[in-house]
Amino acid sequence: MKIISILLGLILLLGTIGIARPDYVTVPLGVPGTIYEGFRVGAHGGTLRSAMIANPVVFNPIVARDTASFWPLARLQNSLIIRNPLTMEIEPSLATHWEVAADGLSIIFHLRRGIRWSDGEPLTADDLMFTFVDVFLNTDIDARRVDWTLPDGTLPWFTKIDDYTIKVHFNMTFRPALIAVGGIGILPRHKLWHTVARLNPALGGVCGFNHAWGVGTDPAEIVGTGPFVLYRFIPDVEIRMKRNPNFWKFDPAGNRLPYWDMVVTNIVASIDVAFLMFRNKELDVFGPRAEDLAILKAEAPIKGFTLLITEDLAWGQEFVTVNQDHPDPRLRELFRDLRFREALAHAADTETMIDVVHLGLARSIWSPVSVNSPFYAGWDHPDIRWREYSLDTAAALLDEIGIIDTDGDGWREFADGTRVAFRWFTNAGNELRITKSLIMKDSLRELGLYVTFTGLPWPEFVGRLLAASGDWDAIVVGFTAGVDPHGAGIIWRSIGGLQFWRFSAGGPGGRHPAAFPVADPAPWNARVDELWDLQAGTFDDAEAKEYFAEFQLLINEHLPLVYLPSGQFDFAFYNHLGNFGWSNINGTGSDPWGVVTSFDLRQLP
Repeated sequence: MKIISILLGLILLLGTIGIARPDYVTVPLGVPGTIYEGFRVGAHGGTLRSAMIANPVVFNPIVARDTASFWPLARLQNSLIIRNPLTMEIEPSLATHWEVAADGLSIIFHLRRGIRWSDGEPLTADDLMFTFVDVFLNTDIDARRVDWTLPDGTLPWFTKIDDYTIKVHFNMTFRPALIAVGGIGILPRHKLWHTVARLNPALGGVCGFNHAWGVGTDPAEIVGTGPFVLYRFIPDVEIRMKRNPNFWKFDPAGNRLPYWDMVVTNIVASIDVAFLMFRNKELDVFGPRAEDLAILKAEAPIKGFTLLITEDLAWGQEFVTVNQDHPDPRLRELFRDLRFREALAHAADTETMIDVVHLGLARSIWSPVSVNSPFYAGWDHPDIRWREYSLDTAAALLDEIGIIDTDGDGWREFADGTRVAFRWFTNAGNELRITKSLIMKDSLRELGLYVTFTGLPWPEFVGRLLAASGDWDAIVVGFTAGVDPHGAGIIWRSIGGLQFWRFSAGGPGGRHPAAFPVADPAPWNARVDELWDLQAGTFDDAEAKEYFAEFQLLINEHLPLVYLPSGQFDFAFYNHLGNFGWSNINGTGSDPWGVVTSFDLRQLP
C-alpha cells in the first residue's frame, strides 16, 4: 500500500508539471514606493452600506445606458484593461499584458490564466470572442459599436490565437483602440450563448440577448469576474452584493480580496433621505451636497467620520435640453431654432443656482468635455460664447422668433394663436436637479412661457428619453465623463445611441431606424462626425486635442445642450472604513482594487 501511495503521489506531482500558476494579482498594500504604500492589510468581514436614488434598469453591461445600471455593473464585471482611478493610468485587468503592433493595426491581448467566473467556470478566450464577436459586433444586439467605428467606417475584427490569447485587427490607425476594445466588460459565454440567435437555432432567428439579464433575473444567473456577485435586488429598497469567492486579487498576506462580506446599496426616495441615513450611521459613505457640508463638518469629530472637501469640480456635466424630434411640429420647429435655445441659456440664472443650490461651491461650465480631462479646451478659450443671464435678451430672442403674447394674457402664443406650453422633466429624488429646474421654470414664467414641471422615477425618465416616441419636451439631466472624450461618441456622433434630443440625426443608421428612416441631422452634425474620425485617426494626443477643441466650440455655438453649473466634488465616510483612496474620476471614492466605493475594513489592533 505504501508503494501504491508513493506512485499515486508521483503521478499527481508529475501531472502538475507544466500547469501554469494562476495569474492572480497581489495588490501591494503597504508596500513602499507604490501608490498603495499608505494602505494596510485588512481582515474579512462586515457590510458596506451606501445609497442611490434610482433603480437599475438592467444588469446587462452591453445594453445598459444609464448611471444607475452601471453602478452595480462596475462591481460585478471586469474588462481586459482598466484606468486606475487613483493614478488615471491604464493598467492590466483581465489581461496580463498586451502588444500593439508597430504599425498600430493590431493588438494582441494575453488573458490571465486560472481565472474563474463567480460560478466556478474557467475564463478563456472563448469568452472574449463571445463578447467581442458574437455580441458586440452582432448587429442584432443593441451594443455601443459607435465607439469602435474606425474613420473609414469599418469595425475591428478578431482572431483567437489560443485559449488565452486573442488578436484584434484594424484597417487603419485608431488612436483609442486600446481603451475602446480593452475597456468592454467581458461576458460569460456559458451563461449567455443561448440568447444569441446566430448561436442558438432554437431561437428561430429572434435574438434574445437585448433582454437578457434584466432586473427580474435570478441573481444566480448573473455571473462575473468582479469582486462581488449579485445576491438580491429589491426595487426601491436595495441592491445587495456578496463577496465573489473566485475574485482574482489578493493582499500581500494571501487574503483574497475584497474584504467585505456584503455590499448593500439602499435605493432611497431622495438625497435628503440618504443624508439622514448617513447622519444616523445607517450608511457608511455619502456624497454630500453643498447644503450638507456645514452640518457634516460639525458632526464629523463627534460621530467619527471624515469629510473630504475639495476644490475640484465633479466629472461630467448637467444640462437643459429640448426634444428636437418632438411629434408636435410647432414645438419641433421651435426647439430646433437656435434662437430659442439661446433664450433658454440666457434664462438660466446660473449665479442663483451657484449661490442657492451649491452655496457658492460650483462654477459655470461651457464644454461637453469635463474640465478635468486633458482634452478640455480651457476656461478662457478666446472663441467661447458665454450666454449671461438676461431675461431681456431672452425676451428679445423669443420676440424675434415670432412667439409673442398676442392676447395680453401674459402667455406667449404660436402664430396660430395657441399657447406655447411644454412639459419639463427631471429625475425624482434629485433635489439639486429639481431646484435648478424650478429656478428655470420661474425664469421661463417671467418670459411668458407656460411650463409644467414633473419629477419622474428614474426608469420611466430614462425610458422616455431613449424611446422613439418622443414623449418628453424639456429636461434637466447629466452625463458622466471619462478621461478621453472618444467614448462620448455614443452621445455626439450623428448615429450615437444617446443623442436623444435628436435621434433623427442618425436616420436609419441611428438608434431608431424604423422611426427615422431618413436622416435629418443639424448642419453641424456632419462636422462633428468628421472631427470624431480625425481624432481617432491619429496617434498624436496633441493633434486629437485640437480636433476635440473644435468640437467643443461647435457645441458651444449651436447649443444642443445648455450647461448648468457644476459643483465641486466632496465625500464623507465613517472612520471604521480602511484603505480609502479618493478618486474624482467617477465622482466617488475608490478602493485599492479599482472598484468605486468598495472599501476595505480597517484591521483593528
